[in-house]
Amino acid sequence: MELARLLGYLGDGITFFSGILLAWDAIRSESEFVEATDIMEGMKHPVMKGVKVKLDKMIVINDKGVERVFRRRASRKAIVGSFLLTIGFLFLLGGRISEPYHLEINGYHIEKKTNQLRPETGG
Repeated sequence: MELARLLGYLGDGITFFSGILLAWDAIRSESEFVEATDIMEGMKHPVMKGVKVKLDKMIVINDKGVERVFRRRASRKAIVGSFLLTIGFLFLLGGRISEPYHLEINGYHIEKKTNQLRPETGG
């Protein structure tokens, strides 16, 4: 398989996957909000006074901590999705850039077409 086509397929696949990741993050935001609200409500209960809760390897002791954990989780997904989107775009760009060189190596000739009318022959 030629390099341009391989880069194009990689770019398409990575770009598609990153789009799914970013869309999934946006769709899950409502359920994560509900989850965070439930945790904050539970932490307000008198039984939970002084209890430290561990979420995503972070110890949470108040409402603001829960909010920070969920914001951090969402921002991490957004950063990974954006990074993958950039990598996919660069693969696509690399495929487009290497395409003329591949055609030239394999003996194809690319020339510019003009819109000039040909003189009519015959009479």
